[in-house]
Amino acid sequence: GTDFLKIDPQTWDILNTSLEVCRASNGAFDITIAPISWLWDFDEDPHLPSDDLIQSLLPSVNYENVSLLEDGTAALQTHGTAIDLGSVGKGAACDAAVNAYKEAGVDRAVVAVGGSVGVWGEKPSGAPWKIALRDPDSEGSLGQLAIDSGFVSTSGSYEKQFTEDGVTYHHILDPDTGYPAESGLVSVTVWSSSGVLSDALSTACFVLGMEDSLPVLEQFNSSAIFITEDHEIYVTEDLADAFTLDSENYTLAGVL
Repeated sequence: GTDFLKIDPQTWDILNTSLEVCRASNGAFDITIAPISWLWDFDEDPHLPSDDLIQSLLPSVNYENVSLLEDGTAALQTHGTAIDLGSVGKGAACDAAVNAYKEAGVDRAVVAVGGSVGVWGEKPSGAPWKIALRDPDSEGSLGQLAIDSGFVSTSGSYEKQFTEDGVTYHHILDPDTGYPAESGLVSVTVWSSSGVLSDALSTACFVLGMEDSLPVLEQFNSSAIFITEDHEIYVTEDLADAFTLDSENYTLAGVL
């Protein structure tokens, strides 16, 4: 921390978009979650950290400790700050791939990286691209989302989880508490104009919960599909005609 460093323009853009979502969500999405996410270690050795350790590191989680200047440099204001871009990595990969296709003169393409999908160009038939959404309870399809362009990212509590002493913990952490977010949701899918934005917003919306997510989505001209723990699905108005439910285990409960 503390020293300003020149960073790659692509990295600068990813950080800039991420920080915009940090600010808009009042820290529900926070790229400085690294000290806490490393504690839980969901990728290598998932386990419940001690509460004392979580509380001791929570003060280090503050996106305002990241400085990003227009001259292409960045710095961490404190030595205890660390950045975790895992929540936007797949979206960033989609952005990079779609940009590579554009530069190569490709007319149309679909890019899928984990829970993020990007589409470029138009189908020969002129029909929209159809993206399958996963059923949180199985490997099957929940439904389909028809889009003409853009990027779709999903954040779900089912993606990475473990059970310890009879309690199941998922990987989407609330920066305020240091523990898995408890918003009543199991999945949020967000459509946006960029992969990084859709990825960041899907995490932010999961932590915020459905109602508090709506102003943030509006600010970024984005749309979402929310799945609650009660197997109810809510869709923002501009996706109402684009989403088709396939699973009989869920109810399309409303348009937001």
